[in-house]
Amino acid sequence: MPVMESHQAFVTGPEGQTAMAKLTGYMPGNKIAVEKAELLGSFYASHPNHSTSLKQVPVLGEWTSFPGENALKIIEVIKDHTEALVTARYGATETMPKLVQDVNNLMPAQCK
Repeated sequence: MPVMESHQAFVTGPEGQTAMAKLTGYMPGNKIAVEKAELLGSFYASHPNHSTSLKQVPVLGEWTSFPGENALKIIEVIKDHTEALVTARYGATETMPKLVQDVNNLMPAQCK
């Protein structure tokens, strides 16, 4: 298994999700990690405030994102332009057209 795939398998697996939830407070995406007492099951039982996100599962909807293989790059481009705007490196008049152009350049052809 290539290194990247083995890291992905760990991060999305029960042990990785347990570590992530305990260290960050984020909701784990792995049901096994939540249900096994030796992973997060007993953790949530003894730390009920940490289980708040799990109570939201019944009302969660689909997570939408930008289409195509550049979805993460698009988010990064938007973040970079927003950072330049809020730190006053650039004004809105110059930032917005560049942001739109950069995002459009990363969108799949069928979305343009």
